[in-house]
Amino acid sequence: MPIRCAVSHPSAASSEVIAMKFSSYIFFIAAAICSAGAANSAEIIGFFSPYGVPAEVVKKTDFAMINVQSVEQLSKSLSSAKGHNFAVHLDFELLLSDIKPASRLNRTFVTPDGKTHQKRLTAMADNKIRVLPANKEIRLRLAPYIPAMKLHEENIGAIFLVDEPYLNGISKKELERAGAEIKRFLASHGISNSKLGVIFASGMFNREFATKIDRSAGAYAFTIDNHHRNGGKNLAPAEKKEWNSWKAAIKTGRLTTYDSAGNMFIGGGIPKGYDVVAFDFYLSTILLDGVHEKTLDWLSMRYPEKCGVFKGSNMRELRQRLSFFRDGSVLQGTENRESDKAMLDSIFECRMSATSDLLHKEIAKARKLGTNVQALMISESSNNGVLEFDAKGNIEKDQPAKLNESRVYDEVKRGVGFYRNNMARFPAGLMFFTYQDEFDTGIKLHVGGAKNMPSVIHEITSIKLVEK
Repeated sequence: MPIRCAVSHPSAASSEVIAMKFSSYIFFIAAAICSAGAANSAEIIGFFSPYGVPAEVVKKTDFAMINVQSVEQLSKSLSSAKGHNFAVHLDFELLLSDIKPASRLNRTFVTPDGKTHQKRLTAMADNKIRVLPANKEIRLRLAPYIPAMKLHEENIGAIFLVDEPYLNGISKKELERAGAEIKRFLASHGISNSKLGVIFASGMFNREFATKIDRSAGAYAFTIDNHHRNGGKNLAPAEKKEWNSWKAAIKTGRLTTYDSAGNMFIGGGIPKGYDVVAFDFYLSTILLDGVHEKTLDWLSMRYPEKCGVFKGSNMRELRQRLSFFRDGSVLQGTENRESDKAMLDSIFECRMSATSDLLHKEIAKARKLGTNVQALMISESSNNGVLEFDAKGNIEKDQPAKLNESRVYDEVKRGVGFYRNNMARFPAGLMFFTYQDEFDTGIKLHVGGAKNMPSVIHEITSIKLVEK
């Protein structure tokens, strides 16, 4: 990785609709020594750039994460980094994981009261639960990529098998099995220093947290099933017709949360053989994903110093206090902006401080068992959590681009400030999601990236004082 002197900046703290999955990513440790001779800590900064590695990212940051989609795309991305102290981290999810057949999904789920229920609806073929292929199939799928990987080994960062594995049903044991096979296969082709990375959804690496999320998904499934069972009783003809339409549509029109309930891996822990571990817990996730409706309250009971202000709260109530979750025209003015910022500052500090602490407790356990894993921080530089929404969480048609950008800028400042205050805990660095504008096919949403928001891209790329 590049070795540069850090700029000295002051630190900055700065419905059930959308569940963001976004994947992410890895870096290595470096120490920076300034040309004047004074030693500073090196800040390792990069972007998620799924389709490839733009030249400007190579020049101004330390790494990029791509979603490997073809040999040509992989070769081009690695070639762009050739001759630079720049790592390209490889997310092989599209190649190395498959959708779990609907017939193999668990049909039971558990609600927050601990009761087990049987699902009424048949699982959808297009669900989010994943499976990893057998060892022989892993070798077959990776084989075409070996020549490019050997040619550019010095610029390969780490390999990710699947995004948010526990949330998406892949167990710790399966990650260990597949990860060991990948390392063996790469070593057999002379790629002996390969590293593995894993990125969890929020705190899914923690057994208690994972259980809470799975049961929150169970609450959603129960709501759907209960309405499916009882919603048509004692209705007028017009209402009955409307309910019958809903009943037909819900077979395919529901959130994937329904099928995920009861199919997550909730055992927790960090898999053996992995070198880098991280979690993504975006602002968009905490604001909009229904499984996190009571997460801040849950954290407040375990981390009262950082999260105590959220005791007894739920996200639906908190969203009502934000100016960009309102019906009607955009609310302008300094008072609204400052009120929003104060709320989002508190939400960031709670979720990132608490989840980071949970992660490092798992890291400590893993190290006692011989897994010398290092932590990576992931933060958000996209606009999907700070757009203008109506009171129900639906995206409004007209968006104030500059106001949205200012909210993204604030979130980036929070991420940079938190990273700088906790660099010793995240020696693998900081990655921002995302660089370009993207279209998330999972939630059918356009996501505005940092590249097209001048203040945001400047804030991130100016972190480095010395150009490579």
